[in-house]
Amino acid sequence: FLMIYSMAVLSFLFGFFILNSARAYGEKDLGNEAFLQFTSTFSGLFAIFRFILSISIDFTSYKLVYAILLSVQIFLAFTLPILTTFYPKEDFTFGFFFLTVGTCQLTAGGHLTILPTVFAKLFGVDGGTRMYTVGLSFVGIASLINYQLTDRLLDGTWGDVLSYDGFCALYGFMSLIALIMLLFFFKEERVSTEQLR
Repeated sequence: FLMIYSMAVLSFLFGFFILNSARAYGEKDLGNEAFLQFTSTFSGLFAIFRFILSISIDFTSYKLVYAILLSVQIFLAFTLPILTTFYPKEDFTFGFFFLTVGTCQLTAGGHLTILPTVFAKLFGVDGGTRMYTVGLSFVGIASLINYQLTDRLLDGTWGDVLSYDGFCALYGFMSLIALIMLLFFFKEERVSTEQLR
C-alpha cells in the first residue's frame, strides 16, 4: 500500500501543477490569450478517456499501465520546457502545449481511476475499498506539497527560485523516481484479507 501511495503522490504532482498553472505558464512563455482560452476550454476533453487506463488493468498489469502513464509524463515534463524556452512562438510549441495540458487532464484523472482498480485487484473488493478510502488522500498530500513548493519557490516567499520550466523538470524527476520505484521495487501480488488485519 505504501509503495503505491508514494508513487501516486510523486507522479500526481506534474499533472496537478500543469493543470493549476497552465494559464500563467502559457501567458509567460506563449503570450497568446486566444490560444490559452482555447486550451483551457478544450483540453478537458482528454479527461473523458481516463477510463481506458483503469479498464486496461483488467487486461494487463498495473505495472505496465502505470509505467506507460509515468513515461508519458516524464517525456512531457522534460520536453515542454525545452520547447517553451527555445521555440516559444513556433506552431509546434503551441500544439505541444495544448497536448501537454490535455494529456495532464488524462493522466491526473487516470490516477483517480487506476488506484481503485489496482486496490481492488491487489486487496480484493472489501480490502480494496478500505485501502482506497485512505489511499485517495494522496491527492491532498500532493496538493499540499505543490502549494508549499510553488508558494515558496515560484515568485514566492523565497523569490523566483524555480521557474515554470524548473517545476516541470522537478516534477518530471519525481515521476522518474516513481517509475524507478515501480520497475525495481514494486511487487504486484495479491494480499489476502487475513494479511490486512
